Amino acid sequence: NTKIVAVLPVMGIVAPDTKAYALLAKSIAELKQATYVNKIFLPTTDCKLAEFFGVLWLDRLAIPNADNLGIDQFMKKCLEVIELVGDYPDALLYVNYDYLNRPENIFDELIIDAQYKGYDTVFPAYLDYGHYWLKNAHEDYQQTDTSMQKRSEREPIYQALYGLGCLTSTDIIRRGKITGGKIGILPIDDFKSTLRLRDFDPMSNQEPR
Repeated sequence: NTKIVAVLPVMGIVAPDTKAYALLAKSIAELKQATYVNKIFLPTTDCKLAEFFGVLWLDRLAIPNADNLGIDQFMKKCLEVIELVGDYPDALLYVNYDYLNRPENIFDELIIDAQYKGYDTVFPAYLDYGHYWLKNAHEDYQQTDTSMQKRSEREPIYQALYGLGCLTSTDIIRRGKITGGKIGILPIDDFKSTLRLRDFDPMSNQEPR
């Protein structure tokens, strides 16, 4: 009974016969296959692109300064536009088509996780067992984990992969946040799921908004 609306932003022109276009088509196909995604909005300046893929068009020009907004503020503005046309979803599913290897059925997994465990936000994260250092306010270096135990005995760091699919309740989105409330994380242990087109083709310029 929950209404889930997917938002798949497109910034600039995505030309046919490019890798970016192929990834966009693949992401839309995966969203259409998802059992629990009710609608798909494509925020783009090109209405014909949305029409070609058979999804709903959200005019990026209706969002002031859209290309410079962070994803949290961008999603808030998208929700405002969606509600203006009479749609009132319970949650938004943010998707970035730039990812090369999205796990199968991940959209439904996120939605099921949220419903059965009462999460306000659910997103995938890569389990990282590496050793990391941070520089503090005093310009000193500090370990995130001092343990030198083997991997099986250490707690991982969770690298958020919002673009694979981040499900957020509209109550949180209205506050201008993409994460908040009770947080759920879907663990991903396949490094290939972290790879993006821009890692190999900087000219693709695909930003997560």
